[in-house]
Amino acid sequence: MMDFPNIEKCEAPVEEITEKMQKSFSIDEEDMETYRMYINDGKDAAREGNLSQALEMFKSAYKIHSSEKLKSRMKKIEETLQEIASQGFDEDDDFVNQHMKTTRRIKNLNATLRTVC
Repeated sequence: MMDFPNIEKCEAPVEEITEKMQKSFSIDEEDMETYRMYINDGKDAAREGNLSQALEMFKSAYKIHSSEKLKSRMKKIEETLQEIASQGFDEDDDFVNQHMKTTRRIKNLNATLRTVC
């Protein structure tokens, strides 16, 4: 008989995975299609730089099926939107420089989202 000294470490993740699977099975097919549509539309909106729309899509998906991954994604977008809003336009900055800074932030957020997804 094999001895598994670390079996207790594995029990919590197994229970967590089981709970997540049961949750996902409880979603009917139509809701799952809607969920996937919101996720895909949110990703597309984020890639296009429309973070507000992306956030709304992810919030809609979260209402159907909550997950830590989706919660983390929404938090990152909210933080980025707050950062962009807090910077605003300074009279000394010209539009192109501000636009380029914002574009870089959006690209960085997209790269982060790809690693989270």
